[in-house]
Amino acid sequence: MKLILIPNIQAIFAGMAPGAWIGADGETYLAASEAITKEGIFSKSDLLLYFAPGYSIFLSVLHLFTGKLLFPFTSLVQTLLYSYSVFFFGRQLLKTKFNKIVIPFAILLLLNPTLSLSSLVIGYESLVVSFFLLGIGFLIIDLLSKESKLPYLSLSISAVLLGLAVWLSPRTILPGFLILLAWLYLKNKFKKNLLSSLIVLMIFLSFQSSLILRNEIATGNFISQSSIGTLAIMGAGPNATGTYTNQDTGIVCDVEGLNATLSSNKKLKCAINWYKNNPSQGLLLLWKKTYYLWSPWYGPLSGGTMARNPYLNFHPVKASVASQSQLDFVMGLPGQIVSWICILGGWFLLILGFRASRKLGGLEKIIGNISLLIILSSWLAVLIVQGDHRYRILFMPFSLFLQLCGYKALRKVKFLS
Repeated sequence: MKLILIPNIQAIFAGMAPGAWIGADGETYLAASEAITKEGIFSKSDLLLYFAPGYSIFLSVLHLFTGKLLFPFTSLVQTLLYSYSVFFFGRQLLKTKFNKIVIPFAILLLLNPTLSLSSLVIGYESLVVSFFLLGIGFLIIDLLSKESKLPYLSLSISAVLLGLAVWLSPRTILPGFLILLAWLYLKNKFKKNLLSSLIVLMIFLSFQSSLILRNEIATGNFISQSSIGTLAIMGAGPNATGTYTNQDTGIVCDVEGLNATLSSNKKLKCAINWYKNNPSQGLLLLWKKTYYLWSPWYGPLSGGTMARNPYLNFHPVKASVASQSQLDFVMGLPGQIVSWICILGGWFLLILGFRASRKLGGLEKIIGNISLLIILSSWLAVLIVQGDHRYRILFMPFSLFLQLCGYKALRKVKFLS
């Protein structure tokens, strides 16, 4: 279906690019990729410093082979990789007691409008999701495999895949590192093959190091991306909303004369100090960030940078609004009630699914634990900046997995063999 859609995106949806949607920061990534094409990997462009250069490098390399067909080929590569990652992860789940929910789970991932259509967007989200699915798939292979001549091969491949995710979005370093750390503990309890364990972690961390090294060589800034401090300030302060905003949040942080590294670090410190000095306001703001992260894609509680979500072109609720009175109804109290039902209902199913996986024990318990670890660590990373439901895309396969388990457990269906 998506292969048919790719060459027809511009014809079907007015204002779209030929072959792809432009994501929230799409123009920035495209401009940064042009800078790489013209100046090389060590381009001094501020765009490559503000955002991690991983996705722009991907676009630049793809442009070398595709030229003017960059957009459709970007959608094609991302779509094929995402579809294969779902297939690969599903194949590993077939070897576990989750085998009877693999088909509905795969269908859920492939037909989920926002998650699946993100592969047709100029943005890093789809690639990160694919790398995480593939990485966790290899980790399952590792736990299922018997002794072999290359016992750390699957773990090393997973470290590379999770490292590529960090290259695209440094925010994923926390879930990636915790996953590998947990898996190394399960594999050898850190008591044997310590050197192999360290090598796996070094492979993973080398991707973050390469980002910092590129920025250091190109601009003299020892940092992976300078946007962290700006986003931290945006997410803190007496006037902060908890989600993306261009308004002054009320934090005074003088960074005049500082380079990008020192400026970002000072802004981050200013934001942390505000939380320390305003604990009650800070806790309320963290709560807002949490429900904005899990908020619906459309409605009165939606918060974030998903205005260009392809799903919004045919979202059933948005499409049904034809008058101001209907918009007031959707954005009013009825819409808020439905939105809270979606948020709280999603959390309830997730917790229920996590409990169901733990009751199974063994590998299934580990998969449930890892899924929750990805979700919670990604959530913690969001609390540093601002609540944005776009950030939820990165861990959606794992939240949907636990929610599907919770739904089956709620119905008391024997879906596990």
